[in-house]
Amino acid sequence: MRLVAVDGMCLDLPDTAENGAEFGYPGNGAGRGPFPQIRVVGLGECGTRAVLGAATSPLATGEQPLTRQLLGRLRRGDLLAAGRNFLSHGLLADVLAAGVHVLWRAKSDVDLPVLEVLTDGTWLSRIADPAASRRMRRKGASPKDIPGITVRVIEYPVTSEDGSEVSETFTLVTDLLDPALLSPGQAAAAYASRWQLETCFDELETSLRGGAAVVLRSKSPPMIRQEIYAMLCCYQAIRTLISHAASDAGIDPARISFTRARDAVRSRISDSGCFSP
Repeated sequence: MRLVAVDGMCLDLPDTAENGAEFGYPGNGAGRGPFPQIRVVGLGECGTRAVLGAATSPLATGEQPLTRQLLGRLRRGDLLAAGRNFLSHGLLADVLAAGVHVLWRAKSDVDLPVLEVLTDGTWLSRIADPAASRRMRRKGASPKDIPGITVRVIEYPVTSEDGSEVSETFTLVTDLLDPALLSPGQAAAAYASRWQLETCFDELETSLRGGAAVVLRSKSPPMIRQEIYAMLCCYQAIRTLISHAASDAGIDPARISFTRARDAVRSRISDSGCFSP
């Protein structure tokens, strides 16, 4: 299975009336944030850290609707890893209908009744259908009787570096019900690889954009989208060069520094103004 991850980020935009009206502002009890923000959700191939696709939206749109826009970028048989904000009955159904396998982290408040304990210590459960859950809970039904999508639950602790204490417990759900297809150890290692997409976003923000605190330059929504996709295109071009170089050298692409590859490209562009807009 090809391991793919999905994740999102929010980028600060120039505080213009057009950007504010189009994308919205973050806020909390202390008031509105200083800059409008755009939400970006991307799919990344963990082996090469290549971006398979990205979608943008106003801040008010969540990550799950943007993920649905990207399902066409996945192949049947892919294993899609995702964090806690992506797990829902609706999105899970859509991803599985596309022929894609899942390895998603569940929040602590997700109802995962034990339906059957398997030989490897994992158990079968279900992600409840929300409408059926509300209806049956009003009638006092047992959580085990509420219908939903069958999943296998894999739970494991994350310990400190010296192994002296448990820092966090991870609960993963997958549609791969047979332990022979995905062992708990394989699941933990695959989910840890999801952070490679966060590394991709970090490289976009720090190596290409100039730092997470840097505001995008464009003053209007169409140019904001163009600027983001331009950064994604540059990132993808550098990742392609890295993959080709790694293949020629017979090494893992992860061993080649993105920053050094970027600098090598920059050193060979004598006049960036020679490119037509």
